[in-house]
Amino acid sequence: MLEKIKDILYDLSDFITTFVIVGIIIISISSIMSSTFGIDLQNNVSTNMIAEQNKKIDEKKNKENSESKDTNVSETNTDENNKTSENNNTDTNNDESSNKKEQEENNKPVQNTDQNENNQEGQTNEQNNSSTDNSTTNEQNNEVTIEIVSGQSASQLANNLFEKEIIKDKQKFLNYLSENQLDTQIKPGKFKLKKGMTLGDVATTLFN
Repeated sequence: MLEKIKDILYDLSDFITTFVIVGIIIISISSIMSSTFGIDLQNNVSTNMIAEQNKKIDEKKNKENSESKDTNVSETNTDENNKTSENNNTDTNNDESSNKKEQEENNKPVQNTDQNENNQEGQTNEQNNSSTDNSTTNEQNNEVTIEIVSGQSASQLANNLFEKEIIKDKQKFLNYLSENQLDTQIKPGKFKLKKGMTLGDVATTLFN
């Protein structure tokens, strides 16, 4: 009997120890699972809260932008209406002023034809005189006196002519002289030239 009781006690002790070990394992696993799932739940909740806040902010911004667009459209419409009204007023004022001018011209007395003809002849004579005076002054302004010193080179001559606005391109002038073998035939003296002359006219004036 004692041996059977001892066997039963040993079996109970083994069962209790295994039960305790299994309980400890279950408790540790449950604590690990709860900690991991709790962190995940907290993260999900925080992300959801942030997303909702961002949505609210975006909605507010969209509303503000739509309101600002509406106000801008209304302002542009009012500006266009004001401009059209101003244009209409200016058109009416221009029409009234043109009508007044026509009435004044119609009310003016008709002048003598002889006086008109005399005035026209005087104006034409004045215009002709002024045109001739202008042509003479333009010719005088275009005329330039060039002095060539003995021993002056072709490049110096080209610089002088370019500064006096007689030629527009120094290199073309030097090429023209070398092609026609005139760069060694420079003669001293004073020459009257005009602005904007061709290279051939300048060469004939200086070297003939």
